[in-house]
Amino acid sequence: MLKTDFGADSGNLAKANATQQILSDFVADNPDAGLQLCSDGGGLMNMGTVALSDLALQRDGTAGREDGYWTSMLYPTEKLIVSYGRGDVGTYTKSNRHLLSFHFTVAGDTSAGPAALEPLRIDAELYRYLNTQGVIGQWVKVYRPTAAGGDATGIIQKMSGDSNRGYITFPRAAFALGSSVTIFPKGLTPAAEYTVAGQEGSVATQTKTGAQWMASGITMPSYVEGEIVYFNLQDRPGSHTDAVAPTAPSAASAQTATHLGQTGRELTWTAGLDDRWLSYYEVQKDGQSYSKVSRGEYFFDAGATASATYKVRTVDGDGNVSAWAPVSNG
Repeated sequence: MLKTDFGADSGNLAKANATQQILSDFVADNPDAGLQLCSDGGGLMNMGTVALSDLALQRDGTAGREDGYWTSMLYPTEKLIVSYGRGDVGTYTKSNRHLLSFHFTVAGDTSAGPAALEPLRIDAELYRYLNTQGVIGQWVKVYRPTAAGGDATGIIQKMSGDSNRGYITFPRAAFALGSSVTIFPKGLTPAAEYTVAGQEGSVATQTKTGAQWMASGITMPSYVEGEIVYFNLQDRPGSHTDAVAPTAPSAASAQTATHLGQTGRELTWTAGLDDRWLSYYEVQKDGQSYSKVSRGEYFFDAGATASATYKVRTVDGDGNVSAWAPVSNG
């Protein structure tokens, strides 16, 4: 992947045209490569450059008015890398879930310990889940609901191509905290039924027709930071509606390996299964919980020796766990 950072808005038209030609040539000459556009505060952001790019970052540092909500009126939300994660590294609040409406950006301290990393992992998991449900991707429909009791600026609604599933995120800035807010969604199929629920519980789970929701709105008696409103996504991770435990991983083994100059123990296993959503694998070392693996069936413990003992188990989206699978030493 090529990442550009040309500072086009500090130059002139000839410089901007030449830069765009470089991007066009790169895409034509490298059909299997990706292009990430760093648009220098929007200076090199136009229909041509964004069409050529896989991802488009508006600016470094703290986001400005061009970032996210307003820019998505011109360009696909899936291509936009919002700057919050760069300007506020080290700080995490649940309001960062507004970023789930764009290409996922990690907003928080990625060098922190497990407790600080856990909310980032949860948000990344929600993004992966929404992608599997067809409400993130090329064919989604994007709407901007109206609101009573709060400023609707920054509220984004995304629906699947068939309009059967979707979700709403709220502004990252403080939005009506503790206040009553009614959101009027758009784009629902009038005769279809939609079960509405909230990530943080400020929305009562109810089922109504699309016509009823659009007419009466979705009322939150007391808005909670980080809320997400879901349409027909009852099986999402963290919904607390799943009581079935996943199956344990199998064929787990460990062997000594060296990667990037680091020698340690390399763990592999065959995937466990869940009826809804496999959240992660928990790795136990020498009888203590040690780490989590959210993607894949692999873990490398740098510096570990053959005397270390491991177990691994499957955890689903609602925290149900499988039996521990012992890891054999190879």
